[in-house]
Amino acid sequence: MIAVALDRGSHRFEWLAQRQDHTEFPAEVLLTAIPFKERKVLHAVWRDITRRREAEQELSKSREALLSQSRSAQLDSPPPSATRLSSPTEITGS
Repeated sequence: MIAVALDRGSHRFEWLAQRQDHTEFPAEVLLTAIPFKERKVLHAVWRDITRRREAEQELSKSREALLSQSRSAQLDSPPPSATRLSSPTEITGS
């Protein structure tokens, strides 16, 4: 990670971080190489993305439920040609 940031100038990635109470949480990390007195130093910024992950999971669940309902509705409804009632003339050809 550090080598990539030094080589490319910056590197963004996700990491599993740990709070003081030892619980883990997802974090987004951005490492940026900054020239300083003929060498490079790394500036690190990290962000707790727990809420983002929760929102992504909810969105995924909603999407799956919607797709499931759509599939179910398609299976439950007859094709459009079957819903049209034929007149006796159409059936007998007279």
